[in-house]
Amino acid sequence: MMNLFKHNPILNEIKESFRLDLSALQDIAEDFYEELILAVNGQPSSLQALPSYLPTASGKEQGNFITIDFGGTNIRVSSVTLQGNGSWSVRAEVRKPLRDPNREYDLTTTETSGTEVFDFVADLIAQVYNSFPSSQIGMTFSYPMVQHSKNEARLLRWTKELQPHDTIGERIDLMLTESIRRRGLAKLSLAAIINDTTACALAASYQHPAVKIGSICGTGHNSCCLYPYFPEKPPVIINLESGNFNRLPLNGFDKRLHQHTLDPDQQHLEKMVAGKYLGEMWRLILWELIQKDQLPEPSHPLLQQPFAVSSEPLSYLYADPWGNSARQWYQQAGIDHYQPYQLLILQDISAAVIHRAIGLIAASYAGILKSNSSSDEPAVIAVDGSVFRFLPGFKQGVEQQLANLHPDHPPRLLLTPEGSSIGAAVAAALPSV
Repeated sequence: MMNLFKHNPILNEIKESFRLDLSALQDIAEDFYEELILAVNGQPSSLQALPSYLPTASGKEQGNFITIDFGGTNIRVSSVTLQGNGSWSVRAEVRKPLRDPNREYDLTTTETSGTEVFDFVADLIAQVYNSFPSSQIGMTFSYPMVQHSKNEARLLRWTKELQPHDTIGERIDLMLTESIRRRGLAKLSLAAIINDTTACALAASYQHPAVKIGSICGTGHNSCCLYPYFPEKPPVIINLESGNFNRLPLNGFDKRLHQHTLDPDQQHLEKMVAGKYLGEMWRLILWELIQKDQLPEPSHPLLQQPFAVSSEPLSYLYADPWGNSARQWYQQAGIDHYQPYQLLILQDISAAVIHRAIGLIAASYAGILKSNSSSDEPAVIAVDGSVFRFLPGFKQGVEQQLANLHPDHPPRLLLTPEGSSIGAAVAAALPSV
């Protein structure tokens, strides 16, 4: 990639504000480790240590389950069969977005109640149950919660700009159970409720016993790890709510982005690495350059709107700014009049944002591995999410940075694309610790 930043002091200053060298990443990894230990010991920390009450899988778990994947963009309900030899099958699946693209409904607003949200989930469950009856549900819930057992959890807060009312502090399992009963599905019971990172780790460990970390980087970001949380008991998976890690160097664009969100000064790491925010970060840089006469104004108002840029066009810009997908997006965004050298600037901006995210994710994993260094074998990190799956070179970049940070035993990243559904089924099948 042609580096245009060194020829322009304004561009160079922006790129420098996103640069993190190996020494900086090592410091961040150490800070992450310190925050993790504070959380485990019940001390004030930007991280949490929330036990799932579950070990990793053996690969022998069996049964038929209905699973719920309550994510940041969609709700998906599936019928999953665990076959007991590290293999599974998905017999049916239905999904709906939290926000209908035709604006027929929107479950993300403060005008929506918790009852409406979980009744919506129960309707999807009924569609699957009518074709493939089962008695047990495993639920993956991608928002901060504190668990009291493997099937009881209380909502701490919403993230990813979701905000239904009358839900904070309430029991998620009870809200779901009440909706299921209203829908006439009394034979169904909730066997497990887990975080999406725990689901990722469980699904991967069903086939790969060396899994130490589960991590999601999609709409949002979070990680979990295997840890000896309870004295004289086997290690359990603990949810770190790592998206809230805050011992990080924020630049001016980070601070501006926080002002555009519903939870300013929270979820620092998430807002520097997750798909919901990478495109917005790029958009803020673009407007800085436009205002400083480094780029022409768009012919369409789209790019003036906060969060108008998802991580998808960012992937076009990063990988191939002259490809067909990128050119189609330029027309939608009103920047199809940009000259080739100006497109290179857009590519360099996207690289600055993405490379920082890669380094930060790797540093967080290195910090976790320091707390879990009992084995000389290379750890396996189960990952999932749209950023890992679709952003070109992201997974490979994280592996390279991890090799730099953890040179003795470089960890391996294992993409686990069905983690939320399969992990929920595994959780339902596992005994509680």
